[in-house]
Amino acid sequence: MDSQSQSGRPVVWIALTAIFALAAVGFAIWAFTTKSDLDDAEATIDRQEQRATRTEATERAFGARAEGAYRRVRRRLLRSRGEERNLHATINKEVGELKQAQREVAGAQGTAEREAVELKHARARADVAAACARGTVDAINRFFDAESAKAGANRAMRELERLQRPCQSAVQ
Repeated sequence: MDSQSQSGRPVVWIALTAIFALAAVGFAIWAFTTKSDLDDAEATIDRQEQRATRTEATERAFGARAEGAYRRVRRRLLRSRGEERNLHATINKEVGELKQAQREVAGAQGTAEREAVELKHARARADVAAACARGTVDAINRFFDAESAKAGANRAMRELERLQRPCQSAVQ
């Protein structure tokens, strides 16, 4: 029996070795597939992070462009409002000078004085006309700068109506 029990031991050891070898091969295959899955997952995460970084950069660039555009429009609007105030102030000043020139023409004595005063009056009238022409051009620009034709027409008409009274003195 000793020989039989000894002859059975190598078979058991061979069987155990074969099982352990199969288990080792199985674990190796499992490890390689798991590593491959992890590598794929890391590559996917890297691509998503790169995409997110590009998207964030694009959004920041868009935000910077939008903010720049807003600031340009805001400066233009403020400059336009300042020019409008200055334009109306200039027209009012020129109209005042024209009225003063008209009074001087009425009170002029002698031919030389009358001619000098009439020249001053003509210059004042030309200055009023020039200021009114700038106002008219500004009103037309308001039409073209508006978001719609109707809004532009309304804005232009309001501005032209504001200019009408002070500018009439240049054409009378």
